Amino acid sequence: MSVVLDPERAADHLSRLFGLAWSLCGSRHLAEELTQETYARVLSRPRRLHSGSEFQYLAQTLRNVVSDHWRADRRRPHRAPDRDLVDEPATAGDPEA
Repeated sequence: MSVVLDPERAADHLSRLFGLAWSLCGSRHLAEELTQETYARVLSRPRRLHSGSEFQYLAQTLRNVVSDHWRADRRRPHRAPDRDLVDEPATAGDPEA
């Protein structure tokens, strides 16, 4: 029997899902973002689930969100910081100082 995911019941799994996110990414800040993205995806439209499988569905969606995040991160160009933005001592360019 399938049921529509109830947003209030989905919210009951927030702390457990956040813990899973933190264990998958290792960063509290990123885990918060990934958990939020998971709920945004899931609650954006009605989802049909098998009865009692809310956490499993949320956990799988979270894993997909984490994979999407790392995949997008690999595609982003990582460039070295601009020399103008790097904090250097005022005397770094003066050999007599």
